[in-house]
Amino acid sequence: MEDLDRQIAEACARLAPRLGPAPIVAVACIRDEQDVVERFVRHNLSVVDALVVVNHRSRDATPAILDALMAEGLPLAVCHASLPGKHQADWMSRMARAVAHRLSAHPVVPLDADEFLTGSDPETMRGLLRAIPRDAVAALEWLSYVPMPADPPDEVDILKRVTHRRAREVSRTLKLAAGGDLAADAGFLWSHGSHRATLALRDLDHLPQRRDLSLAHFPVRSVDQLRAKVANSRLSNAVRTGRADYLCYDWLENLVPLVPHMTSDDLRKAAANYLCERDFGDDEVVADPIIPLGGALCHTTGQVPDALERVMWNAMDLALLCSVRPDLTLPAVPDPAIQERSLAMRGALDRLRDPTVGGEASPDALVSAFIARRPAISEIPARTLARELLWRIRRRLRSMLGLTRTTS
Repeated sequence: MEDLDRQIAEACARLAPRLGPAPIVAVACIRDEQDVVERFVRHNLSVVDALVVVNHRSRDATPAILDALMAEGLPLAVCHASLPGKHQADWMSRMARAVAHRLSAHPVVPLDADEFLTGSDPETMRGLLRAIPRDAVAALEWLSYVPMPADPPDEVDILKRVTHRRAREVSRTLKLAAGGDLAADAGFLWSHGSHRATLALRDLDHLPQRRDLSLAHFPVRSVDQLRAKVANSRLSNAVRTGRADYLCYDWLENLVPLVPHMTSDDLRKAAANYLCERDFGDDEVVADPIIPLGGALCHTTGQVPDALERVMWNAMDLALLCSVRPDLTLPAVPDPAIQERSLAMRGALDRLRDPTVGGEASPDALVSAFIARRPAISEIPARTLARELLWRIRRRLRSMLGLTRTTS
C-alpha cells in the first residue's frame, strides 16, 4: 500500500498548483470501463474542480483514454493499483484523506465510473457541494437509469443512448460525500461503495439527500457487460475474502437469467430493479435525459472487450496471487484469514479441472465453485496451480460461464 500512497501524494502535488483554496475534489476507483470512462471524466469535471482516479489493473482501453484526457490538460490525476482482489473501500478512503489533507479539498465526492452528477446546472451543484458542513457527510441519491429496447444501439455516448430512469426509486441507495475536515481525519473510512461512512469505527449520520444534487447511475449497459460485472465482482471478492457466505449481486439470482440469450426486456428488468431485494413489480420509467457536460467525446470508440475476455483477465489475477503468494496454498497456515482465502481459491481451481462443468453455467454457478471447499488439489504447489490455471483458462471459461465472444 505504500506505493499507492506515494502515487496519491504525487497526484495531489501535480494538481495543487492548478487549484484554488478548498477545491471540490472527486475520487474514484476504475477498472475496464472504456465504454463510459471518457464521458464520466468530462461530465463530472464540469462540476468538481479535480478528479483523482485509481486505475485498478484495467486491460482494456481505459488507461489510454485516461492518459489522453490528462494530455488535454484536464485536472485529472491517475494512480495505478496492481493488488488483485477488490479493495475499493480502503483505496477510496486513502484518497479522501490525502486530497483533504494535501489539497485542503472540501468536500470530497466519491464516484464510480457509471455515476454522473446531476439535478441542476453545474454552478448550482457546486454551490450545494460547497454548502456541505466541513465536519459532516451528505447523501447523494442514485437515479437509476434503465436501458430500453428502443435505445439507439450505435450511440457511443452513454448519456445520449440511455435516457430513461425509474419513475420511483425503490432501493434508495445513497453515496456519501464527506466534508473536508471530516475526510482529513485519520479515523475516517468509507464502506465499500461509499454508501456508509465511519469515524473511529462509529457510523456517521448523513445530511438528507436533495433531488437537485443527485447521481445518475448507469450500472447496466449491455448483456455481456452485466454478466461480466457479476462474475468479476464475485471472482474479486473470492480472492479478497475467501468467504463462503458472501454472494455479491445475490439480488439477481431469481430476477433475470444471466445467460447469453438474455432479452432486452431482461436487461431492462435487471436495471430497473438494481440492488433491490426482490422484484417490487414497479418497473415504470420516465424519460429524463442527462445533458452531457464537458464537450464531445474524442477517445471513445464504442468497442468493448467481450465478456469472456474480461472474466479471463480477472481469473488470471487469481493465478497471479497464487503464484506470488505460495503461503496461501500451504496445507497448514496459522492465519485463519489466509486459510479461508486458500480454501476459496483451491475450490476455484478444482472447478476448472472438473470436466463435467459445461453448458450455460451462470455467474451464480461460477461463484458456487469459488466458495466450494473441496481439498482435492490442496497439496499441489502454488506455482503449479497458477500455471495450470493460465493454460486451461481459455478452454474452460467459455463453458463455465456461457459467455459469448461478441458484445451485445
